[in-house]
Amino acid sequence: MKIFLFLGLIAAVYSQAARRCETPKQWEAVIIRHDHTDDFSSRAKLSYDAFGERSRETETVYMNGKEAFYDILRLHKERVEFVVDIRTKKCERRELTYPFRPFEIPENARSYGEAYIGGSLLGSGVLINQWEANMPNDAKWTGQWAIDGCIPVYDHYWHNYVNYTSYHFYDVTLGISDPNVFIPPSTCK
Repeated sequence: MKIFLFLGLIAAVYSQAARRCETPKQWEAVIIRHDHTDDFSSRAKLSYDAFGERSRETETVYMNGKEAFYDILRLHKERVEFVVDIRTKKCERRELTYPFRPFEIPENARSYGEAYIGGSLLGSGVLINQWEANMPNDAKWTGQWAIDGCIPVYDHYWHNYVNYTSYHFYDVTLGISDPNVFIPPSTCK
């Protein structure tokens, strides 16, 4: 009888294991990015489309006590990005030489637990799952995703233990509010 109780307890524990969820494919958010390698931070409005492998950021970059303002459109399927300096209106068209990196929980990720951001009292926090994964080319990834809706909260990426970037996501809304957001700016034509 004790063996059945023990096996039932083990089955209950394993049935509670975190399962990888599917992140929405189109959304918008405010992001805070820290590039720990090049020592800069930015705050941006992000429009994100995993279906089309494209993103648009209107950002303020903070580096060496100064601010710069950019509008960046990345079209990965076309392998091109447009970077507009908002102050000068100058547009630079660049070839994208790196692949689209989706904001999602990798297939090989494993959960290392749940936690509340904020608090668990009276619904004052957000319940998240914490994840980690080994990525191609000796990269490491960790992330925190809200359990409700599978929304990204925190994303860290270390590439070859040299390039280290972290993202914080706020005010995430599903869908793309402006369907023209992925059209290159008029100053880039």
